[in-house]
Amino acid sequence: MTCVRFKAPTGPRRGFICTDNGPLVDLNPDCPNAAQHTPQPSGYMASSDWAAEMMETHDQHECPGCGRLLIWKLREGGDKR
Repeated sequence: MTCVRFKAPTGPRRGFICTDNGPLVDLNPDCPNAAQHTPQPSGYMASSDWAAEMMETHDQHECPGCGRLLIWKLREGGDKR
């Protein structure tokens, strides 16, 4: 996990933003079709950045087993939209 400490632009407040740089995980391993799921980072910031990058070249599909959008397939040619 990586954390960055920051100071608010006004006032004495401070905060932390943390991302999980750990291994990619399946968000629904109990699904009967879990083998089709695309593993992704588990942390909020890391998964958001990962999804933004994936949307450039992949399409997201609903899993027939659990109904969640956990399957990513490379677009024909892998072109950016």
